[in-house]
Amino acid sequence: MRVHSVELSKVLSNPDMDQLQQFLPFSPCRVSTNIDEQVIVGVQANFFDCGGMGIGICISHKIADGASVSAFLNAWSKIANSGVDGEASLITPFLKASELFQPKDINYQMPSGLISREKLSIKRFCFNGESLARLKAGFGGANPTRVEAVTALIWKSALAAARKRPEWKEKYPPSSAVIHAVNIRSRTRPQPLPETTLGNLVQAVVAPLMEPNKGDELQDFAGILRNSIRAIDSEYLSALQGENGLAKAWENLMATRKLAASSAIELYRFSSWARFPFYKADFSWGRPAWVCTTSVSIKNSVTLMGTRCGDGIEAWITLAEHDMIEFEHNDELLQFVSPNP
Repeated sequence: MRVHSVELSKVLSNPDMDQLQQFLPFSPCRVSTNIDEQVIVGVQANFFDCGGMGIGICISHKIADGASVSAFLNAWSKIANSGVDGEASLITPFLKASELFQPKDINYQMPSGLISREKLSIKRFCFNGESLARLKAGFGGANPTRVEAVTALIWKSALAAARKRPEWKEKYPPSSAVIHAVNIRSRTRPQPLPETTLGNLVQAVVAPLMEPNKGDELQDFAGILRNSIRAIDSEYLSALQGENGLAKAWENLMATRKLAASSAIELYRFSSWARFPFYKADFSWGRPAWVCTTSVSIKNSVTLMGTRCGDGIEAWITLAEHDMIEFEHNDELLQFVSPNP
């Protein structure tokens, strides 16, 4: 437990990435070769001068994904409340996912240079319910989800920023692709897995935009993304569980690695936590005032978070500093960014 003497209102009104980082028990991007230093779960309580408290938590991605973190926090808060009201309907984690997806022995090395050495800029962009409704209306009959619409807008705006780099000739703009993490819990058949299923139940899908001179409308970006996500269906997941599941998983990993290693493709990584019920975690003091992620030292990465009111999205975006300067002045993007979610 660590105590910080700061004003909570300052943190909420003007979040600073360096300041947010100190509210965590350890750096989530720390790489350690000493097995004794590899922490599975770390929790830190932070007390503010105003009397408020913030909880910082890090869980190793080896055992949990975003949905697992949300389930953990809600189960913990239920247990805390059981001492207040005498009883509580406790959330029990579902631990049998490994029976459906047998652990595979895959010797996979992370792509070199994943943690960028460039000077990066990490900023938060908010989209409230009204701005998201306007954004979705611009897609006509395509009717994208909130996540699809925001992903398409950020992808298009980031690519426009990349194409303004001096080293890129106008007639040879960079090709582009998106890797989007898909929660597979609701997609398994004959029965969907409970949302409280513990583990890394995500599948990375690759949405390519390989023809750089074509497909510059938001509908094009969203359509490519939707088709890629829909490919992760019950048939695909059944094949992943079958005898050739290892080969299928390896094929997906290699495709992702090839994209990540290519200097000719501008690759963006998206992960959406927008639907996870973080704001339901009530330790008997009321719902959280704010739930957020922190800095990720991976260039071109985006984490989408839900908002307290439930209908907005906060996008935490990491870009190279020179790209961020162009990105945050994109006229189309600024039409939909709101001061508060």
